Amino acid sequence: MAKFNPFLIKLFDKILEKNDYFWDVNSLHSKFKYNNRFSLEEIKNYWLEFLKHNGDKIGKTIFIDFYIHIPFCFSKCEYCIFFCSTIPSVNIMNNYINLLIYMFKYFSPVFRGYKFRHLYIGGGTPNVLSEYQLRKLLTHLFKNFDFEINGQKTCEINPRIIKYNYFKILREFGFNRISLGVQSLNPKALKINNRSYQTEEKIIQALSIAHELKFTDINADLIAGLAGDTENDFIKSFINLSKLEPNNIVVYGLMLPKNQNYLDKLLKMSQYSYYMKFYPNFITKILSKLSIISPKLNYEPDSLEVARWHWGFKNIKYKNINIKGNYKGEFSGCIFGIGHGSRSRIHNMLEYRQIFNLSSESLLPLLIEGRESNEREEMMKYIINSFSTSTEIDKRQFEKIFDKDINKVFLNTINFLKSLKAIEETNQKIILKVDYPPYKYVYASFFLRNNNV
Repeated sequence: MAKFNPFLIKLFDKILEKNDYFWDVNSLHSKFKYNNRFSLEEIKNYWLEFLKHNGDKIGKTIFIDFYIHIPFCFSKCEYCIFFCSTIPSVNIMNNYINLLIYMFKYFSPVFRGYKFRHLYIGGGTPNVLSEYQLRKLLTHLFKNFDFEINGQKTCEINPRIIKYNYFKILREFGFNRISLGVQSLNPKALKINNRSYQTEEKIIQALSIAHELKFTDINADLIAGLAGDTENDFIKSFINLSKLEPNNIVVYGLMLPKNQNYLDKLLKMSQYSYYMKFYPNFITKILSKLSIISPKLNYEPDSLEVARWHWGFKNIKYKNINIKGNYKGEFSGCIFGIGHGSRSRIHNMLEYRQIFNLSSESLLPLLIEGRESNEREEMMKYIINSFSTSTEIDKRQFEKIFDKDINKVFLNTINFLKSLKAIEETNQKIILKVDYPPYKYVYASFFLRNNNV
């Protein structure tokens, strides 16, 4: 670890303490707090205004992705941090589908003539929907919106219920990617985390159907750090999952839920102990082992940087296959979200989140909360996104998007981090040098304080 004077160490610890020691760089987005409420009509007008002034950039330098949130699950996993609840009555489920369809129809005229890039259906658990409900939802979705032919269309799948016809309906509507939430293959960890329903046989069944129906990108997720899992247990899960040959295995670090139950009863440690001591040590050992094991299993990591919260391992067998929707490195710009808890983003204009009353028969959101944004904030968010997945900022891409020189915009921060020997520069990149994972969050946070570093 770099040697800092006591004042800086105290400052860094203070910054981490304010975020409950949770050092995921992505959590810096929460500093841009939602301070306004909006009506559906106001949201509609923001999109119309954006498209009016940026129509020539859509599909070129700015892309719009589409997200649908299904906020229901068969049961709540102990570690869950997402907007979801257990399956309600059939009437409420049907009402929710009708609500989404209402929103499709309401916004359809806004996007006429435009094509969305990627489509992602997440949750919760999208496959809590019946085949009838899924078909109804997708029929109205594609009736009201257009998507790029080469875009990625993804649906999350929980292995509790695996139905051939469900996968078949997805393929029928052009879905080319599924994301299977495996999380662990260790029965002890699954039981502790309220996933006793999951078996290795169900994972095999799901991946077998996905391969048979020729999904071009089959993803499977694992979580490192779950209660009940040792380092060896996790590595065993990775090895066994790799034998089933998904295109990708994504490893996520465990992010703790807001309630204290997981810490107090399951991990039996404090927030500080978990994030500052246990997890950095645990993930360092995991990645060290994976660096040796994964190539032998024909999986190539996108990174082995410790100061991250997810790592992709690509099956080398599929390395040269041209998978649709591979837009690596391109700027998304906008996300159009529909559903309870979904977040949307209009480049340089607005961020907002929809909250629905899931027990109501009303076809309107209970609340739309958000904040207007400006170019300065968008630059900060771009940096947050860059550092959340890597240790680099592409200076040329920054200038392409914002038409500004990052060295001039963030002069104070860059000079300050240079003085700490925390960054180095090339003609094309600003590279963050991190030798203690929690400090990556601190370094990134200084870009939010540029004028008074």
